[in-house]
Amino acid sequence: MLTRTRALVVDDNATNRLILREMLTSRGAEVSEAEDGPQGLALLERAQLSGQPFNLLLLDCRMPGMDGFQVAERIKAIADANSVAKQHSSAISATLLQDWSQFAAPAVFGLAMRAYARTRLTKSRPVHNLVISNVPGPQVPLYFLGSEVKAMYPLGPIFHGSGLNITVMSLTGKLDIGIIACPELLPDLWELADDFAVGMEELLLATR
Repeated sequence: MLTRTRALVVDDNATNRLILREMLTSRGAEVSEAEDGPQGLALLERAQLSGQPFNLLLLDCRMPGMDGFQVAERIKAIADANSVAKQHSSAISATLLQDWSQFAAPAVFGLAMRAYARTRLTKSRPVHNLVISNVPGPQVPLYFLGSEVKAMYPLGPIFHGSGLNITVMSLTGKLDIGIIACPELLPDLWELADDFAVGMEELLLATR
């Protein structure tokens, strides 16, 4: 039996897809279909991002454009790249950004921004005017004078040409969001902050 099995059938022949669907569903599998290689790769990626990856893949070896062998090679290349990325991520300490912030004092950043403001670069349109960043925070409870710290709201910098900074910081499995803006460019931050809850609901609905 294939109960709880999520299967993907990639075949350019509709009759073959129908036969395979009937065989798999009769054994309890949940079946999705793709009529060519690129569509199959897109479904695989979407399933992976949604947290419900396929655990059975059936490929037609003789599809036009991208055959089954090429699809398999592409999947292997993606898997290898993800493995390397995970290795690099695990090699970087979660406190790296915290350690760097202690080493590079805010005064250094302020001096750099003041020097930039005196150059001719400020007369041209900025490359970006929004900064979004995330900082990995401590994953163990913190205490201050005997009281547990429930939230940590980061304060990211804004500088010439960049009027909005959104920084996310983690703390014991939760995410806290800090928003700072130039009042001349974005006078009402509460409206933006209130929309975060709406945006999160939309993201959750999109993953279902």
